Amino acid sequence: FSLAYGFGGQLALGQVAVFAGGAYITAIMFNHGITDLLLAAAASIAFAALLGVIAALPGLRFAGWSLALVSFFLVLLIPNITDLFSSQDGGVLGIPGIIGPTLFGQTLSTTALYVLTIASTALALFFFRNLVKSRYGSGLLVLKHGPQLARSLGLSPFRTRLATYVLAA
Repeated sequence: FSLAYGFGGQLALGQVAVFAGGAYITAIMFNHGITDLLLAAAASIAFAALLGVIAALPGLRFAGWSLALVSFFLVLLIPNITDLFSSQDGGVLGIPGIIGPTLFGQTLSTTALYVLTIASTALALFFFRNLVKSRYGSGLLVLKHGPQLARSLGLSPFRTRLATYVLAA
């Protein structure tokens, strides 16, 4: 949210839909016996990015609150979408009895999963910090202040906003 709104100037109210999509994909994979955490994380990230593109493409075509409304409507669709796939995801009741994750064929203990969560969070924070401090981050701040100014510096406002929203997803 901080990347999309704080640096990109895009109000995105639907990040919870993106998180839910990634979580459901991971849980469905685990229930089908695919418990490798790296594979599940890659699938979750890819699905979240796809949801980000689906929400951003129509919302970024207009100005102002349109992205916020489009992403918010995506949140409103979550119960309907989960009901469509209730045989896979349990509907709005969720997925009971998810199998524990593995990493390189070894089942992760609670402590190992906690350490891995802390390490991956630190890695993500490091990535986003470097992204914000880079030339791309400076371009985002310029774009936040005005698309004409960004165009004068050679940035495509639409592509930059789309990439930022997908990265935030």
